[in-house]
Amino acid sequence: MKPEARSVPIGTLARVVEALQALRKDPWPILARHGVTTATLGEPMAPLALPVCAAILQDAAESAACPHLGVLVGARANMENAGPLRLLLLSSRTVRDAVEGILRYGRIWYRGIDTALTVREGYAAFSIEIEGAFAGREDLLTAYMAANLQLFRLLLGKAWMPAAVHLSRPPPGALRPYTSHFGPHVLFGQPRDEFTFAAGTLDQRCGVADEALESSVVRYLSELESHVVPDFLGQVRHAIRDLMLLGECTATRLASLFAVHRFTLHRHLQDHGTSFALLLDEERHTLARRLLANTELPVGDIARALGFKTQAGFNKAFLRWEGVPPGTLRTGQRRRPRLAMHRAGGA
Repeated sequence: MKPEARSVPIGTLARVVEALQALRKDPWPILARHGVTTATLGEPMAPLALPVCAAILQDAAESAACPHLGVLVGARANMENAGPLRLLLLSSRTVRDAVEGILRYGRIWYRGIDTALTVREGYAAFSIEIEGAFAGREDLLTAYMAANLQLFRLLLGKAWMPAAVHLSRPPPGALRPYTSHFGPHVLFGQPRDEFTFAAGTLDQRCGVADEALESSVVRYLSELESHVVPDFLGQVRHAIRDLMLLGECTATRLASLFAVHRFTLHRHLQDHGTSFALLLDEERHTLARRLLANTELPVGDIARALGFKTQAGFNKAFLRWEGVPPGTLRTGQRRRPRLAMHRAGGA
C-alpha cells in the first residue's frame, strides 16, 4: 500500500487501545467513529493519515476525560510497528548511530513528523515538528515527544532522564502525568518541542550491539529510502525554524547548511514555486501565532525571537497576516491563564 503524503503506521493506534483499556475505557467505539476496526489494525504497517491519527487522539482524550492521554500513549512506545527500524535501533553500536538511524530512516514510515538533532555548547537537542493546523495536533506532538523520549530509554535504560523538556502546548491543569514521564524539568509554552541532554550521551555505547545485523538492516533501509522522494521544502522550513530561533536566519546562512551558494538555493526554491523570503514569512507567521496563543511572552520579546528589528515591524507584519494587531489576537484566543515559562514540579 502506498503511504499517504503525511502518515504514520496505523499500528501505532495499538498504544491508544492499551492506554484506554488501562483507563477502563472501551477504545473500539472511539476508533469506529474514525473508521478503524480490529481488522484494520491487523495490518500494522499500513499508513494512517496524520490528521486522522491526531483526531483519534483528541477524541480519545476527551472521551476518557484524560487530557494527558498523549503522554500515556507515547510512554508505551516500543517501535514494534516500525519494522526494521526497531532492529536498527537495538543493534546500533552507539546512541548517536541509533539516533541518526531514526532521523534518516524514520521518514519512510513516519511522514509529516519531522525530527532533528542539534548539538550546541555541550548539549544535544532532539526536536519534533508537525506542520499544519488540525484537530488533535497538540495531542499528537505530545504523544510523539513522549514516544521518542521512551526510545532513548530503550537505549540508555528505564531510569534515563533528559536535562530538560520543552513543549509548545500551554501549561496543563495537572502536571504530574508530565513529570512522571518527562522528568521534573518540563517547560510549557515554548517555541519548539524538544528534549535536551548532555552531548556526550550520544557517544555512549548501547547495551546490545550487533554490527553484522546493523549493517544488514542499514542496507535494507537504504534500499527502501531510495524510493522515498526527499522533502526538500520540509528540510528548508525546518532549517529556517532552527536558524530563526538562533537569531541567524539569513539566506546565506541557510544556503551554507545545504552546502550551496545562496544563488543556487534561490534557484532550487524558485523551482518549487517559492522563495526564502516567502518561507521565512510563513514560518514567522506560524511561530507568532503559537507564541501568542500559548505563552505570555511580551510582544516585543516575540518580535525579537522572530528576527524583527523592531516591535513596530512585527506589528505591521502581523496586521498583514491576520488583519488585527498581535494583542487583539492574543486577547481573543485567551481562554485560560498561560505562562511563558512554567517549570513543572508536581501535580
